[in-house]
Amino acid sequence: MRRPQPITPEAAGFILRQSGLRPVAPERFAVILLNADDTLAGVELISVGDEKSVAVWTAHVFRAAFLRDIPKLMLAHTHPGPSYPSSADLKLTKTMRKSGADRGIEITDHIVLGTDGVTSIKALTWGWR
Repeated sequence: MRRPQPITPEAAGFILRQSGLRPVAPERFAVILLNADDTLAGVELISVGDEKSVAVWTAHVFRAAFLRDIPKLMLAHTHPGPSYPSSADLKLTKTMRKSGADRGIEITDHIVLGTDGVTSIKALTWGWR
């Protein structure tokens, strides 16, 4: 039997768009919930911000994972412009990865969905060290 492949950044972008997220203001932050075998378990909208930012709280990010016994999350948020991550995005990624590790939940990537497509913070390697 073939093992499921991890969700690619492009596939994550498709999943987010199918869930109603678009790269328009206001910014939105969501999590893609993943089962242990990397299959999609769902998408949860966590927060809606304004034209330039979105506030995110650790407890809100991990709540859906705890309630549904989900071992992996992919962070995701929209930019109403280019998908290039900001310094705040990189800092948030680092914070959430540490918080996830402390809780036994793996953060597999942080996807930024912008007007030019998607950017994977993991692929850029920033914040993944």
